[in-house]
Amino acid sequence: MAKVDSECVGVTDGRYVFTEGTSEVSRRIKNENDRVLHSGAPSVAIALMTSMTASDSEEQRRIQHKLDGALLAQQRVNGAAGKGPKVRLLLANHGREGAHWARVATQLEDLTKVSSPLRAVIGLDADTARTNKVISRLAARGIPVVSASTAPGPAVTGDNAPTGVARVMADLDDQQRALVDTFADLDPQRSVLVSEDNPSDLYVKSLRSGFQQIVKASPFPPQTYPPSENGEQDRTREEVIADISGEVCRQTPEIETVLFAGRAESLRHFLNSLVRSLSCARKDLTVISGSDAGRLTVDPRLDREGLRGPVKVRMQYATAFHPDAWQGPSAPKTGGSREALEALLHTAENRDGMSLSDDDIMDGTLVATYDAGLTAVAGIQGAYREGQKLPDLAEVAANWSRLTGGRKVEGASGWICLDLSGHPYNKAVAVAQLDFVGRHPKLLTVAWPEGRPPSKSCATPGA
Repeated sequence: MAKVDSECVGVTDGRYVFTEGTSEVSRRIKNENDRVLHSGAPSVAIALMTSMTASDSEEQRRIQHKLDGALLAQQRVNGAAGKGPKVRLLLANHGREGAHWARVATQLEDLTKVSSPLRAVIGLDADTARTNKVISRLAARGIPVVSASTAPGPAVTGDNAPTGVARVMADLDDQQRALVDTFADLDPQRSVLVSEDNPSDLYVKSLRSGFQQIVKASPFPPQTYPPSENGEQDRTREEVIADISGEVCRQTPEIETVLFAGRAESLRHFLNSLVRSLSCARKDLTVISGSDAGRLTVDPRLDREGLRGPVKVRMQYATAFHPDAWQGPSAPKTGGSREALEALLHTAENRDGMSLSDDDIMDGTLVATYDAGLTAVAGIQGAYREGQKLPDLAEVAANWSRLTGGRKVEGASGWICLDLSGHPYNKAVAVAQLDFVGRHPKLLTVAWPEGRPPSKSCATPGA
């Protein structure tokens, strides 16, 4: 551990607590790791690499959910009968916005050579160019990576993509394809694009690119607002967003749909500003955005009461997870199952007495990290041979493309069937609508990048 620029960064087995509110889950991780070492069984480690430095309560909550998800994946595989080494879980904090990633990546490289060696890194869910640098560095050193990011990037796509990289969530390209299919009847003549001007944020960049295709025939010019990096810029951004919302309201009823390419915090400012623009009462509005909008399900600063009327706003978004996706008579027959989510909930209740609420799982953070952990372990177990030495890094990395068909990972977010590039082929995308009365968003539909659910065999192209 080291203190750098007023924050502690490095790798721990749970004995060090990086951020307030995570002491209990850190203790549980340390206890599970100790159980593994004291068992005497062969063991390997996986590391959750993410920013564990929180600046507010919302960030603290998300960090805790990531740690909870990783721990539950560890506990599930360690508690299951069957072949494979036991798993230790390491926590790797690379600092706020990943500022100290190079230092931590070097530590992780060293941990691949110890007696209970590191065999995969999970997490890395920030959709930024810096995250792609981290993934590229780890992959170049031969360390297998399972990313929970939704943004496509050079680290995981293209001819120069490094080997050994997998992901578990539908990326934004897939989300866009699913959204376009869902909103095929959307009228571009009555739609406008609102986006953040931030090319370094891959989430925003990808979302804007997809939305531009939907509204290319729109008569309304795209509206942009600046990114935020400090308090003064935050105020400027909020003022610009308020101006944009006022302009949108003035152009109702001509504008019926807003395609919003921005982060949840900016989206909240936009929605709250709509409430203050009384002219919007002339026409109901639908706002469509990407998976980051799911964070608003538990955001206490969202003006839910105002959004219920007189301005009628429907906030619809694509999300990689919804707990109702495989529930009810109209649920898809393939692509996922209710049993996979119940396995997560069962692990929480029976291993540590945790009781997960809708708030804990609804934004998908916990589930994405849990699924990343399951996928990493599936790759490790697939490379393990009973009675032989522990699998090396290359053997684990080679297993990503084998996690398809009968060896697919049945994640809580849906089937994870990895193609030859480590991408989850035709992964389920839920389309949901925020509930401004309660906190449980309504599931509108389960959509598919390929336009239909996968086959029972979950076969991927080239497999």
